[in-house]
Amino acid sequence: MEIKKLLRSLQEGEISVEDAEKILQKQGYQDLGYAKLDSSRKNRSGFPEVIYCAGKPDAYVAEIFQRLLQINGEVFGTRASVEQYNLVRQFIPEIVYDKVSRIMKTEKPNKERTGLVAVCSAGTADIPVAEEAAQTAEYF
Repeated sequence: MEIKKLLRSLQEGEISVEDAEKILQKQGYQDLGYAKLDSSRKNRSGFPEVIYCAGKPDAYVAEIFQRLLQINGEVFGTRASVEQYNLVRQFIPEIVYDKVSRIMKTEKPNKERTGLVAVCSAGTADIPVAEEAAQTAEYF
């Protein structure tokens, strides 16, 4: 339901405050049965939902990536495996993968970059986490 229509229905007494609240709570989410995608997170927080890929079945990762790409025009996943990347690439050919950070992403063309972030590492063992942090900062 569109928000204006919902508010008019509430104002005209066609629905209760409680019913309006339930509708608003459900709005902005896509329930896939195995995952509930927050399709309005970018509107609320300025940042779209990120996919934590580790531990998710590959088929779920592929569908989640496709849905969030449709919603946001770009998509970002962390802790992705090479196998997950190869599967997602079948559906999203433009997806890119970084083996060090294990980031899988697509970005909007000509994306504006603002701000400065420094990522420091204590040594070579920290490089994957530092790269994950750096790529996350660059993406957002």
